[in-house]
Amino acid sequence: MRRLILAALLSVCACPALADTRPLRVVLFDIAPYASQIDGKPQGLYVDWLRGFLGPLGLQAEFQLRPFARIAPTLEQREADLTISFATDTLWQAALPLGPVPRVDSVVVTRTGWPSGKLESLQGASLGRARGGCLDLAERPELHLRWTEINGFDKALRMLELGRLDGVCQTRDVLRHQLPLLGMNRAQLGPEIVVGHRVAQLFARKTLEPALLAQLQAALAQRSPMQRD
Repeated sequence: MRRLILAALLSVCACPALADTRPLRVVLFDIAPYASQIDGKPQGLYVDWLRGFLGPLGLQAEFQLRPFARIAPTLEQREADLTISFATDTLWQAALPLGPVPRVDSVVVTRTGWPSGKLESLQGASLGRARGGCLDLAERPELHLRWTEINGFDKALRMLELGRLDGVCQTRDVLRHQLPLLGMNRAQLGPEIVVGHRVAQLFARKTLEPALLAQLQAALAQRSPMQRD
């Protein structure tokens, strides 16, 4: 497949955008602030990034928001063309990574009074995480972390405020989005511990037209990953 993309890239990289191509169907994980429905319209960081990326190529996007577990099957079943996501085994099987896009900072925000902002201070801590998330810490068994699976970061931050958790593992984007919605001040919580930097990938279904795959890959190679402070 990679050789096929390279061959197509050599033949189309100097060509104008495929303006007559139908809108690309983009499936995104339904989680704010990356992608969510606001007033019936998809909005968020990934939605904005994709519109800014595809627009200059003469391409449009039709967005659909799904639970995370449905992203890979949606691509595999040809119900969508693109997604932005962290790499997973199921996505590697269902889709082709075209290149990196936004960098995401993974952090643990701790409860008020937590003694340190160092990673070592989390030894034996009780942490909340989205189901199966926070792989940067989950792969550190020597810390002996105790995990609580959560259904929403709003609930997790409330639990943190009440001292029912020692920390919540999430991205810095989600933290900044949730605090004002909950009416919470950052000063109500403890130190923030950076546990990793993860780069999301732009994935395309493997059966997308080779010329279009090559066009997207060539355009992506000219852009720097969106980074956050």
